[in-house]
Amino acid sequence: ALAIANANDVIRLAAATTTNENNLTMKSGVTIEGANRATSIIDATRTARVFASPFCLGTCDSTTTIRDITLKRGVVAAAGGAIALINTGATAGIRHLNLTRVTISNSRGTSGGAIDVTNGARLVMEHCRLEADSTTTLNGGGISASYGYLFTKNNRFDSCVAGNAAGNLGGGVYASSGFWASESDTIINCKARASGGGAYLFGAAMNRNLVVRGCVSGAAGDGGGAVVHRGIVFSRGAKLDANTTTTTTGLSGGLFSVNSGAAEFVVGMVVDSSAGTYSGGSIRSVNRGGGAPPVGFFRDCQFTNPLGTGALSNVTANADLFIDCRFVGQPPLGTSVVGVGGHSVLLGCEVTGGTTAALSGATGSWTVADCLIKRMSGIGLGAGGLLLNNVITNNGGDGLDVSANFRAVAVNNIMANNGGWGFDDYNGSHGDLALSNLYFNNTSGGQENASSQGWLNLTGDPLFTHAVSDSFSINQSTSPALDRGWNAFDWLNQTHELLGFLDARAFEDSVGFTYSTTVSDTVASDQDRVDLGKHKTFIKKTTGGGRVEAR
Repeated sequence: ALAIANANDVIRLAAATTTNENNLTMKSGVTIEGANRATSIIDATRTARVFASPFCLGTCDSTTTIRDITLKRGVVAAAGGAIALINTGATAGIRHLNLTRVTISNSRGTSGGAIDVTNGARLVMEHCRLEADSTTTLNGGGISASYGYLFTKNNRFDSCVAGNAAGNLGGGVYASSGFWASESDTIINCKARASGGGAYLFGAAMNRNLVVRGCVSGAAGDGGGAVVHRGIVFSRGAKLDANTTTTTTGLSGGLFSVNSGAAEFVVGMVVDSSAGTYSGGSIRSVNRGGGAPPVGFFRDCQFTNPLGTGALSNVTANADLFIDCRFVGQPPLGTSVVGVGGHSVLLGCEVTGGTTAALSGATGSWTVADCLIKRMSGIGLGAGGLLLNNVITNNGGDGLDVSANFRAVAVNNIMANNGGWGFDDYNGSHGDLALSNLYFNNTSGGQENASSQGWLNLTGDPLFTHAVSDSFSINQSTSPALDRGWNAFDWLNQTHELLGFLDARAFEDSVGFTYSTTVSDTVASDQDRVDLGKHKTFIKKTTGGGRVEAR
């Protein structure tokens, strides 16, 4: 039928029909349509691709479509087990393919176990399933796109495997030097023999409501869920769930950002129960190529119960920014296993339930402002830098512990009900400053070396009004923390408010994504004194699906 078909023709494959064919050549503008993909099947019988390469003779225009069909057992010792969508030069034209409700299963190629998209070709996929596809020597167990363009929506990549060699990347998707726009896709139980169990990105990508679950990176690999390697990613509402690394040196079970040029702009992401066997249960950033490190902007995200040595680990001095994020079950920076250094910012974040101090091991100068740090089993906050308007409470050890490697300026914080000092500033010999803080009911006392390092600090019950619900806001009528803070840094509150509106919305608009914004708080007026511990009442609580709402 394909041999005599013309543009705009529809070739129909009846229900309960399996045709054993391979090396089919598509024509531009033609549609191949099955009755339903469960029973309309093209089986290449493991002897060749389902569709030949080149996919089309000449140009495949934007109406070229395959839908409601299963393609299975395409096997070839080249790229693209079932389909190789490859531009072969200016005379061949652009190749474009639409796949709708198509299943591609048990196919295998050297790269792109199911589909390979290369050299400017374009693939649009909706409601498709890629199942048990694999590569033999290269990348992309499900799809490999090198200098290609992917537009995917409501697809499922299930149990795909990238390669049998140590260097193979991207179990579900490998996207390099092109562009990938994803909406509501699921990558599940995929594996890379090296890095990026779910996905490996080396280029530009956008995703909305992407789910990566149960994926694994292999020997000498990192990023059980996903890897961003010198790529720029805009993400909203993603969920990375129960992904792991397997090697003893594996970095980050969730998201691994590597090398200069990598950048993430992430809104509403949830990373849950992911395990980095060496460090970085949820996220780890590292520069292995010299030069500037990766950077990230994370807003309204939640990192829950990460395994390994910590939720976040930055090997070099990064410039990551976290706004209104929650870190549950571990601190937002792991212990200094590999020499941690960071110059990042936490604004309006909540850190709770960790086994070691928040920012433990950080040797850089952090800014931690408007945060709630509570119920750590040991030290609450162990970091240097600017520490402003935080509530540090109900931790097992010191509230704030500044060791010999740190320099800290602590202003307008409340440190209460901690199992050690409120502020343990080591030996008071290296220029730490404690100004206008409130100490209460800390086991060892308010501040060690207070006579030489503290000014205008207070003692007294802050009168938390929501201690039972764990939000720890202060009584707005009678708390001694009211109007007692130094306001020289109140510009940071305004910066927080401005940054709270930043997200990937402009980029989402370009592909039809939707977004919403909410006002989180009113900026403090310019007055002589401000309240202490202004972590505010907008500490976030994730309600599921990657979306985050104010309490």
